[in-house]
Amino acid sequence: MNNSKLNVRLLSAGVLVAAVLAAVPATANAGHDPVRMNQVQVIGTHNSFHTEITDAEKLIREQAKPGSGTGGEEYSHAPIAQQLEEQHVRSVELDLMLDNPTGGRFTNPLLRQLSGEGAWHPEVMDKPGIKVMHEEDVDYRSTCLTFVDCLQQVKAWSDKHRDAVPITILLQFDQGNGPAFPGHTTQPLLPWTKDAFAAAEKEVLSVFPRSRIITPDDLRHRNLTLHDSVQKYGWPTLKESRGKVLFGMDNLRNEFLSVSEPSLNGRLFFTNAQDDANAPDAAFMIRDEAPQLHDLIQSLVKQNFLIRSRADSPNVEAKSGDTTRREAALTSGAQVVSTDYPGPGMSARFGTGYYAELPTGNAVRCNPVNAPRGCKDADLEKH
Repeated sequence: MNNSKLNVRLLSAGVLVAAVLAAVPATANAGHDPVRMNQVQVIGTHNSFHTEITDAEKLIREQAKPGSGTGGEEYSHAPIAQQLEEQHVRSVELDLMLDNPTGGRFTNPLLRQLSGEGAWHPEVMDKPGIKVMHEEDVDYRSTCLTFVDCLQQVKAWSDKHRDAVPITILLQFDQGNGPAFPGHTTQPLLPWTKDAFAAAEKEVLSVFPRSRIITPDDLRHRNLTLHDSVQKYGWPTLKESRGKVLFGMDNLRNEFLSVSEPSLNGRLFFTNAQDDANAPDAAFMIRDEAPQLHDLIQSLVKQNFLIRSRADSPNVEAKSGDTTRREAALTSGAQVVSTDYPGPGMSARFGTGYYAELPTGNAVRCNPVNAPRGCKDADLEKH
């Protein structure tokens, strides 16, 4: 065979191999791919805005409703930027409550009325905009009072750390009746409607440019649902997603889907599809009970779903010192493991020293379930 014919055959073979490799989905060739954003694991915080009410307010709450507890949610988080910088947190959770169109719905919480403390930051709370707190009237203190303020704290840190892995922002949309305190007036929360969801997305875009947000549109491939796109092609690489944020919904999936396309076309938020892993919108799920769901979570992670699980519940593991749930969440491969105690000292009052961090002590590690071969923790974030 002469050299020219041999070269033609080699060239043809090379073209064929290249074509075959190009057609292989990202997940099938994961061992040689760059690390993707769903192939790492980070620590997040639950109720990331939460600040504990005062001892005096706890006593008033117990007197107003015996059995409501003088303890309550016994933890106070540092400001969000401090969590990101000092506690190596890479996911935060915000509870969102709709205000009146002109503001003022949450300016005078019940506990402050009963204690005579006066209005709660009226310079902020009297203005319109989505507010952030754990429970209106009885657990209202936050390090960031508004949705926009919380997002601005994330963005300010992210602007200085553009090489960080993407930050997942979990959203709980609160509505309905709040805590019942017979004999005292508590306001029902406003419902989340089509316009309300749109307003939440508008507030997001007032802080983050679209280019800094990972959305369902960024994952969906032509003629495929979001679910099928994630299953076949996976999530963006870390290189593509550094310095960005992703929004996952904790609740109200059905309400959101009722005003959205089935695959979340054009929306900013990922729904929590824990009730239907085969639905068109299924890409992100919350599976909190890791000890009971350990094998299921591992299976979902291997199927390219992005999973949030919990390392602890308020006042439970911190008081007992039991690390069973924390270790189950970490070994399950859930990409986000949330805690109320992200740093040493937060549970000192209970005498246990409990807190949650990655085994490496880093902000991010290669996922123990689905990280590609060659993944190195030291390469995931460099500042």
